Amino acid sequence: MLIQLLTSLSLAVPVEMNHQGRLLDTNGAGLQGTQYLTVKIYDSETGGSVVYNESLIVDCDNGFYSTTVGMSGMLDSEVLDQYPLWLELTLGTNPPMEPRH
Repeated sequence: MLIQLLTSLSLAVPVEMNHQGRLLDTNGAGLQGTQYLTVKIYDSETGGSVVYNESLIVDCDNGFYSTTVGMSGMLDSEVLDQYPLWLELTLGTNPPMEPRH
């Protein structure tokens, strides 16, 4: 029984991924300052189900940002084992960026 419990606990390893990007306004200028970014991971390129969701606050310098996805502790190896997965980003209250990657 103890071995079974330890085995099941070891399957889901917390994961953190570095994510970098550049956010531009409609004129192509890099955004500045604090921005709110929602990261969703789907099991399909279009439609599909959300397998992970996290809201992040990023600091932009000429649009460039770097953040860590998974700091909430909910992103684990079991989520990433559902390959292929697709990343969707949403800036603030805007519609999601397309296409998913």
